Amino acid sequence: GFPYNPENIQLKSLCSDIIGMFTTVAHNKGIKLHCDFNSHTEVWADLNSLSTILRNLVNNALKFTKSGGEVTIRAEETEEEVIIEIRDTGIGMSAERMRTLFNFTEEKRTWGTNGEKGIGLGLRLAYEFAQLNGGSLKVRSKERIGTSFFLNLPKPHLKAVAKENVEIYEEKEILA
Repeated sequence: GFPYNPENIQLKSLCSDIIGMFTTVAHNKGIKLHCDFNSHTEVWADLNSLSTILRNLVNNALKFTKSGGEVTIRAEETEEEVIIEIRDTGIGMSAERMRTLFNFTEEKRTWGTNGEKGIGLGLRLAYEFAQLNGGSLKVRSKERIGTSFFLNLPKPHLKAVAKENVEIYEEKEILA
């Protein structure tokens, strides 16, 4: 029963809003937080659900990144879609953790680098809202190196073509 009202969304503006929400958290943990977007990059999505996805992924990235680390939100465009990456230099995840990351049959209690609590609800919402918007959510991670979540969304001219729901990359495929 979640309202779905897709529209053209300019990512640079949305990213600025997200950064504004988390500036204090990032500052308090000593983490550099920034966006790297082309000013004209747009997606076709519901603004409320897309904001929720980005807030949850950025919150998790900050939660699992130690002081001195970095969280970057960036986007890459293909002909058909925009791939939004939320990359951190945090504690990363094991291959086993990644294999069960999107399995929502069990509680996912976790603790951040400063003792922040988590139960996995934000990630579940991000996953479901990615699907709602005709997109997908992917993850790459390596322990002690960091994690990247990739949110694939359709460009405005494609108006939400359904995609494969999720792909999990093996640990060896971490970004450089």
